[in-house]
Amino acid sequence: MEKGLITALKAGNTFVSATKDGITAQLVVKVNPTGAAVRVNIAIVGKDGELIYEPGEVTVQESGEWGLTALGALEATGVSYEVKDTDYGPYVTSVNGQAGDPNGGWMYTVNDKSLLVGMHQYELQDGDCIVIYNSTDWQIPGPTWEELTGQTPPNSDPDPEPDPGQGTNIEASEALAEIVSYYRNNKTTLNSWAEVVALRSAGVDLRDGSWKLPDWKIDELDEDSYATDYAGTIIGMLAAGQEPTDVGGRNLVQELVDRQRSDGSFGDWLNETIWSMIALDTAKAEYDVSAAVKYLCDQQLADGGFTLFGTESDPDMTGMVLIALAPHQDIQGVSAVIAYAVECLKRLQGESGGFASWGEESAESAAAVIRGLVAVGIDPATMAKNGNTVLAALMSYQLADKSFSHIKGGGSDPMATCQALTAIGDIVYGSVFARIRDSYTPGQFAPYPGAEPGTTPPGDQQDPDETTPAGDEQGEKKESTDLPKTGGENLLYYLAGAALLCAGTLMVRRKQLKA
Repeated sequence: MEKGLITALKAGNTFVSATKDGITAQLVVKVNPTGAAVRVNIAIVGKDGELIYEPGEVTVQESGEWGLTALGALEATGVSYEVKDTDYGPYVTSVNGQAGDPNGGWMYTVNDKSLLVGMHQYELQDGDCIVIYNSTDWQIPGPTWEELTGQTPPNSDPDPEPDPGQGTNIEASEALAEIVSYYRNNKTTLNSWAEVVALRSAGVDLRDGSWKLPDWKIDELDEDSYATDYAGTIIGMLAAGQEPTDVGGRNLVQELVDRQRSDGSFGDWLNETIWSMIALDTAKAEYDVSAAVKYLCDQQLADGGFTLFGTESDPDMTGMVLIALAPHQDIQGVSAVIAYAVECLKRLQGESGGFASWGEESAESAAAVIRGLVAVGIDPATMAKNGNTVLAALMSYQLADKSFSHIKGGGSDPMATCQALTAIGDIVYGSVFARIRDSYTPGQFAPYPGAEPGTTPPGDQQDPDETTPAGDEQGEKKESTDLPKTGGENLLYYLAGAALLCAGTLMVRRKQLKA
């Protein structure tokens, strides 16, 4: 003992006796093991760019509340913070009394790289440089360690980079040409609006006389139709260069607008609102956008994802919601909803880089995620697990004839091929819905590359008896008791009647085209 301080030689219990002025005191002292520790560099930046904690070194103890993690580094600074417990671990809600911005929130980087795991999950390495910052827009990169200090972080990237050969635009462009060639050689008669959108996404001019377009069966659109039936027809017509605001004297766009309810929705099912918003935004229609956006955002689950029904987030539905919200990021709170949904997708991503819907990984699920990411301006190559990108996962379903299978080991599947083509077209050229919207003037036909606005679209190129209803790959007649097609693109769910509904019995049919 020196100057009243006791130095422990090892962990364990020890007996200490001290005497002063003839008075003796004795006690048992427990010495805890110190555990491992790492030294890292950290800075904390507020939403206005102010330094809450200037760049400096801290020692993080394994015995701390959060262990050797990035959240443990925050704790080691001594700066006050608050976390909220979620199903996926602690979420930082405020630092130094400053709440996370609703359009971004408290985020972090390690060695100037954004990671795919939460602060409580990243395991620190000696010398790591951590920047924790309050983002006002999750799409805008935060301050870097190099910007704050003028020094390059010494450590290498802590997160594996995707294989450079897996997600390049060159590969996507090559794949796009191969799939279009498959269509030209095997499927020039198009049976659904989703196939029309897929080829439009690939940059194909459907008015060159090579294609038979679907019969839209406009006379079957009535008050008993689902909103998805209207939405699919509107989107398909725009993609085909046809005008949906004047079809035999009917304005299909206005008819869909008139179906919006007081709560902002367009029907009983989430996908009805999703695809109605996509269709109306693509057609540059006027509707109650604020109410629709609020309704859609209110459906977000606790983990950030979305689902048609139930409590488990579905990657397909989550990807579709991203498409619907993409044009509305100027509305307060939407960016935060998008950011939370993207984080959910990161957690849902499988080791292969793919995604599972209803317990099964498929090409369609990977395609849905890609399309959602592209719509909100995120490079799908950044969505990777163990270096496996979602694009690589999608391409793993491609067969020798350049079509795609629904699941690994399956045969050629028209739905999977259609959705893969749409997703890859979006990677190469950008979201197909944004492209159509940008090129369309209401009252005029959506132009194709090289075509003048207002060009007369093709007439009815197909015998109605030879086609199936738009949006229905199998040509099944829609009965009034059918549930709506998810994605508006044909995930058909059948109920076996009211008795089975009450019993909680649900029969699920396999996913079909999800544009």
